[in-house]
Amino acid sequence: MDPRPLMAVDPGATHSGWVWVRPDGVVAAHGDDDNLMVRDLLREWGSDVVIEYTKPRGQPASMALFDTLMWTGRFIEAAGREVILILGSEVRRHLCGNPSAKDAAVHTVLWDRFGGSMKGAKGTKDKPGPLYGFSGNDEYDALALAITYIDKKNEVKP
Repeated sequence: MDPRPLMAVDPGATHSGWVWVRPDGVVAAHGDDDNLMVRDLLREWGSDVVIEYTKPRGQPASMALFDTLMWTGRFIEAAGREVILILGSEVRRHLCGNPSAKDAAVHTVLWDRFGGSMKGAKGTKDKPGPLYGFSGNDEYDALALAITYIDKKNEVKP
């Protein structure tokens, strides 16, 4: 097993959430940064990369969706090697048992897994938890993506 952390990216039209998660599931670093910075991180990365992907849903698509898909391609190119693509619905199905689960349900599963509750997972400034500093949906989505990949690689059910 590669001892280096996995990089997971939840791409967006201008900014993307990302995490580095060690093979044992411990978060090594995380952020929600401008896509140019995330692209540069991917260029330097030497381990597995997993990116959330979306598929056509039979609905009108926004320009933001097209921009996100364009950045997904740029991220794949920047990685310079095989990248694992996982659908967001697959992440929600794996973690929540429902491909239509809302962000709040995914966050709750992550908080439970990393600390038994939101307070336990996030901690405080004086006593940071394993998810201390996480903010916004994109970082949580990237973490959910990483955990799904690690679980499936190790054949673990949440």
